Amino acid sequence: ANTKRALHLSAVNSYSSLNQSGCSTVPGMDDAAEFQITKRALGVIGVSEEEQKMLFSLVAGILHLGNLQFSPKGSEGSCVSDQNVLTLVSQLLGIPSPRMLEQALTSRSVSRGTKGSSRYVVALKVDQAYESRDALAKSLYSRMFDWLENRLNHSMEDTTTEFNIGVLDIYGFEIFQHNNFEQICINFVNEKLQQIFIEL
Repeated sequence: ANTKRALHLSAVNSYSSLNQSGCSTVPGMDDAAEFQITKRALGVIGVSEEEQKMLFSLVAGILHLGNLQFSPKGSEGSCVSDQNVLTLVSQLLGIPSPRMLEQALTSRSVSRGTKGSSRYVVALKVDQAYESRDALAKSLYSRMFDWLENRLNHSMEDTTTEFNIGVLDIYGFEIFQHNNFEQICINFVNEKLQQIFIEL
């Protein structure tokens, strides 16, 4: 509860990046208990309490980042609609200035000439700002996943034996109350791929 409050987190359905499927709960799963298990597991692989705080702050920042909305500014530009959300995201991601984050999301720098001798800033339209926001969220999440994977691999290093751990992350497997035919086909193929992967 303290972590949730410190990260300004609320119900799962209030985050754009989590509420798209309409399925935010799994019957029989206790999120609070799972969170404690996750924290213990992170400790086992050597992730310190301070690193865990930064990790959870990053995840919360990504969730809040997905809720940033943009409005038109002038004829060609855009701006963040809610400065409070922008400030919160900046704090959670450790960005010194909300204005710096807004500028990064609503404009791009263009270089011309040899060795970038001429540089100028181009304002992004609202739809481009949303694309910029989503690209940043995906990049942050991807880098966080890579960092966790490296920490896990490092914690399992053993110079006396040789072994590998593989993670198969298959897009498309979801838990729904009712699966349509397309989802059943995707799940079937994913299960077959998983079997092949395990046999390797």
